[in-house]
Amino acid sequence: MSELPNNLQESLGANYRIERDLGGGGMSHVFVAHDEILDRDIVVKLLHRDLVDAVDLERFSREVRLAARLSHPHIVPLLTAGESYGRPFYTMPLVDGESLRDRLDGHQELSIAESIRILRDVASALGYAHAQGVVHRDIKPDNVLLTGDSAAVTDFGVAKALSLLSPGATQVTATGLSLGTPAYMAPEQAAGESSIDGRADLYALGVMAFEMFCGHCPFDGRTLQATLIAHITESPPDIRSLRVDLPERLSELIMRCLAKDPGERPQHASGVVNELDSLADPTMKSAFHSTSALKQKQKVRNTRIVDAAVASVLVVAAFIYAAREYSSATTNATESSLSASASAVSVAVLPFGGGNDTTDSYLREGIAEQLMEAIGRVRGVRVASRMSTFALEGRSDMSTEEVGKKLNVQNVLEGTVRRDGDRLRVFVQLSSAKDGGGLWSKNYEFDKANLFSVQDSISTEVLDRLRVESAGSSEPVTLSGIGTHDLEAYDLYLRARYQFNKFDEGPLRESIKLYDEALQRDTRFANAWSGIASSWLFLADDYVAPRIAYPAVRRAAEQALSLDSTIADAHASRGSALFSYFWQFAEGRQEIERAVALAPSSFIVLLSHQALLVAEGKPDSALRVLRSGQESDPLSPLNALLLGRFLGIVGRYDDAIAQYRRVVELAPPLAPFALLPIAEAQIAEGNLTEGESTLKQVREMLPPTLHFLLAYAEAGLGHTEVAYTLLAQYEAVAKRQYVRPELIAMVYARLGNRDAAIAWLDKSFEAHSPYLFALAVDKQWDTLRPDPRFVAMVERMRAVTKAP
Repeated sequence: MSELPNNLQESLGANYRIERDLGGGGMSHVFVAHDEILDRDIVVKLLHRDLVDAVDLERFSREVRLAARLSHPHIVPLLTAGESYGRPFYTMPLVDGESLRDRLDGHQELSIAESIRILRDVASALGYAHAQGVVHRDIKPDNVLLTGDSAAVTDFGVAKALSLLSPGATQVTATGLSLGTPAYMAPEQAAGESSIDGRADLYALGVMAFEMFCGHCPFDGRTLQATLIAHITESPPDIRSLRVDLPERLSELIMRCLAKDPGERPQHASGVVNELDSLADPTMKSAFHSTSALKQKQKVRNTRIVDAAVASVLVVAAFIYAAREYSSATTNATESSLSASASAVSVAVLPFGGGNDTTDSYLREGIAEQLMEAIGRVRGVRVASRMSTFALEGRSDMSTEEVGKKLNVQNVLEGTVRRDGDRLRVFVQLSSAKDGGGLWSKNYEFDKANLFSVQDSISTEVLDRLRVESAGSSEPVTLSGIGTHDLEAYDLYLRARYQFNKFDEGPLRESIKLYDEALQRDTRFANAWSGIASSWLFLADDYVAPRIAYPAVRRAAEQALSLDSTIADAHASRGSALFSYFWQFAEGRQEIERAVALAPSSFIVLLSHQALLVAEGKPDSALRVLRSGQESDPLSPLNALLLGRFLGIVGRYDDAIAQYRRVVELAPPLAPFALLPIAEAQIAEGNLTEGESTLKQVREMLPPTLHFLLAYAEAGLGHTEVAYTLLAQYEAVAKRQYVRPELIAMVYARLGNRDAAIAWLDKSFEAHSPYLFALAVDKQWDTLRPDPRFVAMVERMRAVTKAP
């Protein structure tokens, strides 16, 4: 180790270990170090020697400490500041991903929608920092880090710190480093004015936007001094003449940011955020990649099934898509099996009503869901899952006794929520499922500001009544456990949950945006961070490539757990990302085991747990987990779908068919997506006549754009020419965007084209597709098992699961 890292290592002390040297940047030399205490990697930036004499070190440290107070989902925080042999350094977390500069220099085309999202994230970070009195002064692509579908701004406060010169120093001003980066510098910065406010950052944001859309900065190709003069005296080129395809309002916003006079620019970053949000029409909201224009949606029970032109599914994956859209995929932390709950107090919280007004649907659903979670956290009380109870929404024909029988509960809690101006009226009633008799009811009328206390009152009174009936339970847990005392943040959280539970791409992305807004209100809102992780987890593979989605899952889950280590879904999300994408199997297993211990019946925990067991080569254990999930969620079409898929994979075709028929019974709109695997199971059993008949029904139900999903079944029936035609359509999509390569490989394998099948499996391996862990048990690959290349692939995946 040379003198420079040796000196820095000595200054950092034993708690940090320098691991690699990333070289010098514009203002600093950059190292990666490992934090031994928190077991994480950090970045250490050591100022260049020629800056030391020009910078007031005491003021530098003070300014960095001020910036370190910034806590925002789109800001990479500063962790510490120090000095090594007279040279200041500062540290920050190591962010998985790449910088916007890397993306632009790599000539990777950014779609308009993706660019809007990045600009929106940066503007959101600026708005928060400006409100705290911190101006960045050096906004540029190099300081914008991209991880997943999220952008984060780094080096807040550093440019300001470098502008605090030692008495008599002039060198830094002469080089321009104290001012920022000349290509992105606002006129007032270029002129050396001492009074700089947030509007200078918005000018730099406009320059960055110009470069993102045009490929170069407004005054590109000039010397440093000529660039500074141009910012002060010249009007930038009109972007509307260079990118005629941009929305007019977007072009106008960029040009307003580039106004010479700060008074003519947007005055606050929050206004820029609002304008960018308004530019995101429904198509843009659900399409943060360049192929989004190809996406079409078909209505299914007020939600959408992903169009074949962009779906990254071929056979079974399409069913999971549809089920996600049909029903919620979250459950509260209940006891793991009904047999274990026979002696426990049990209650079902039904969806709250409120008339035909859908404005407050999110609030009604949210109140019911939060009551489930609050009551379910009490030892000795089993709460029926959200998925099963919400499957009964609108079933006014069912009696309380019938509800109790279907959900195997002793008590039923139901209610209504109505708004009267700024006040809410909530009616709740607890009934016995044995005879339908009322046990307790109450009307609440309150200002929305008192929502927390009212929800706590309801849960406490319900538990008090249940104690009387059951002679014992532990102390109730109040809704303060949700993790925030900010009512607006909580309201945004409920709106995000409402979108999350629709499980379509657009709503999932909308949920991330709403969680983000909640975090802007309360950056320590752990459940909002966990919600972001869950949304990314369900976007992964099907809607978003693993390399983008799983780093975002991991980052959000780790933020959640740093604030609250008891959130089971965050442990499960982190564990899923670690073992299925990062291939850190031992650590991923530990996380999922922790999640199971905390909340065995959470759907996200169940899904992660069974996937881990399959990867470990324990299909019998995975089956027990899925059976337990179905017992806890008897009315969930999603659990039936997952169980049917698993049974089909292991070759238990009759049992799989029974589960898929249950899906048709529970969710008629999903019929084509349950009938297709039925046809495939019939074909696999050798019942070709029945399989052909079932497949004919599916053809008639699906629009032509979804017929490529039939390629695997068509190949199984011997319809080779049809199968190859459908396969060509799917491969054409794969050239434009990420699709799960193993799904194409399956069709080639059934068609007997081993070379093509292995080639597509190799692409799955390169993409770290989580499905590959199921290769060893999936019967669909039996035709490839004799091939040594397939054997090698299975062994490679086994090696991953056994790595320390």
